[in-house]
Amino acid sequence: MVHADAVQGQRSLMRMAAGKLEDANPNVSPRLCAQVRRTRKQLYEHIDGDYYGYRDEEDGILVKVEAAAEAVMRTEVGFIFA
Repeated sequence: MVHADAVQGQRSLMRMAAGKLEDANPNVSPRLCAQVRRTRKQLYEHIDGDYYGYRDEEDGILVKVEAAAEAVMRTEVGFIFA
């Protein structure tokens, strides 16, 4: 059976250790840790055509990859429905 004083002593040691952890890194200030909240309007301000993928075909890479994938798909579907 554990004595009540021993349990209380463990709790106080844990509290002391937690206090030391809070002060462990002096470079981190509470101001830096505070989360910056943005409004819905601020989030939607920077969404443009790139976000929705409207300009993905302009660089030409996606067109080549899709053409190869489409050719494979057409041959597989051709065997299924033939």
